Amino acid sequence: LPQQSQKPVKWLGLGLAIADRICRLLGHRLTVRSWPGKGTVFSVTVPLATGELPPVLQETEAASKGVQGMRVFCVDNDPALLASLVAALEMFDCEVIAATGLEDALQKATENPAPDVLLVDYQLDNEDGFAVIDSLDSYWEDVVPAVLMTADRNPQVRERAEEQGIGFLQKPLTEAMLRRALEEINS
Repeated sequence: LPQQSQKPVKWLGLGLAIADRICRLLGHRLTVRSWPGKGTVFSVTVPLATGELPPVLQETEAASKGVQGMRVFCVDNDPALLASLVAALEMFDCEVIAATGLEDALQKATENPAPDVLLVDYQLDNEDGFAVIDSLDSYWEDVVPAVLMTADRNPQVRERAEEQGIGFLQKPLTEAMLRRALEEINS
């Protein structure tokens, strides 16, 4: 058998900063165990479920009726994050159009009428979320409310969104944050 190359392998990363923030927000413990040359295990300790829906889920189900039927156009270049966003919106009974960037969004805009809201990630591959919002806004005759989502902690991003009248959501998102943003637009 040929020997395997010992070249270093570049990984995409484990998202540990995001996992750590989520664990701190939820009050869960994140631990790490490592064995040099063998591997590493990360674990999250969560409380055991009681069999009843937690109050947050009960509130989500009750409040989702206020956004039911909204047409939401989502743009995010991360397939996993886009899929989870779409799943959450579908749980709220929203009609969802999903795109991975400006070119994909413009193509899907030609196939669909103006949505009720745009949810756009700030950090995309070839452009930022502001460029996507501007392009889509000029595409439809109607003014479509937009919400910029980002993990970027730079206060200038939030300030720019506020100056342009664009909603702002700081990642990591929760279902409750997403629902509130949609309810504000739908009210």
